Amino acid sequence: IPALNVDEYHSIERGLWQSSIATTLGILVLFWLGFRSLKTIIIAFIPLGLGVLLTLSGAQLHFGGLNLITSSFISILLGLGIDLPVHWLSRVRESQQSGSSLRAAIADAQIHAGRGIITGTLTTTLCFLTLARSEFTAFAELGLITALGLVLMLATTFTVLPSAQLLLPADSTPVRSGSFSTFLKGYATGIARYARVILGLGLVLSLLG
Repeated sequence: IPALNVDEYHSIERGLWQSSIATTLGILVLFWLGFRSLKTIIIAFIPLGLGVLLTLSGAQLHFGGLNLITSSFISILLGLGIDLPVHWLSRVRESQQSGSSLRAAIADAQIHAGRGIITGTLTTTLCFLTLARSEFTAFAELGLITALGLVLMLATTFTVLPSAQLLLPADSTPVRSGSFSTFLKGYATGIARYARVILGLGLVLSLLG
């Protein structure tokens, strides 16, 4: 048993670093493709990193550490938590491009993007809290830790993110449209043209499934 415990600890530590680094690099690449701004990436990762550190602290205090199942929570939390600053920063950039000042754009994001962010985050949090009823302790802990992380990420988005935006104003210039933007426009046009066909096909496939 002691040998297995030591092996499990090293597996957790190695897997935690590997999954965290891989997820972070993937998010960085996609974020760069979407915003093309280093300052925006930094602003987004400040509340994200703080939320992860606070969640790790809470897991250490309450559960005494992570296990083989809960060690995957960082990748889950990063993947879910990045949605918050993405929606927030997109709304701020849109407001600034419409002529609003930075403070007005942040207020606009608080009002309009904030409602959707809160609704989506709390809904996902409740979904993970249902895991707390699991008879398998590791899954119950995973649900509680991830739910805690989402709530902390929400709190940092509404406090740290606006502060970071004011102290480190990000680039508000629009991203140049490329081939991908052209593809999306054509795709949206096709969806609108064949809406009935797509809906009917989706219904048939759902019934077959």
